[in-house]
Amino acid sequence: MAGEGDRHPGGGRDCFGVGRNNRAAPASAGATNDVITRARALIGTRFRLHGRDPASGLDCVGLIVCACPAITRPPEGYTLRGGSAAGFAAIFVDNGMAQRVGNPRAGDVLLLLPSAVQFHLGIWSGNSLIHADAVLRRVVETPGALAWPLVSGWYF
Repeated sequence: MAGEGDRHPGGGRDCFGVGRNNRAAPASAGATNDVITRARALIGTRFRLHGRDPASGLDCVGLIVCACPAITRPPEGYTLRGGSAAGFAAIFVDNGMAQRVGNPRAGDVLLLLPSAVQFHLGIWSGNSLIHADAVLRRVVETPGALAWPLVSGWYF
């Protein structure tokens, strides 16, 4: 089972046991591939609301935190439904991310709107969405076009 630092991304270690405190934000094509590779390594992990540890389960925020080690201040205290696009934007900006203008690119963190009262996060691979699916109860990769409206895309 992962250690305490694995569940608290602000310090200690990330979800793969790598030190967080001395990591820079990814900026290269290699780092983009690393985000996708990290996300794909989590496919099959069970779903758990507020989950941050792959050993016990992840939600969509937990997937993003584990796949993007540069995110050190993730959303906290959220509910399954509610929130705002502006609130997510503030969190992304606080983590050093920039908003993508135009179509998403591989490695982007996507903010989606599955319903009028629910936001969802995933990682775009270029031709599929890697996300924690609450209905299927696990992290999955869904090929093809996005199933939900895209609110915004974010990148480092």
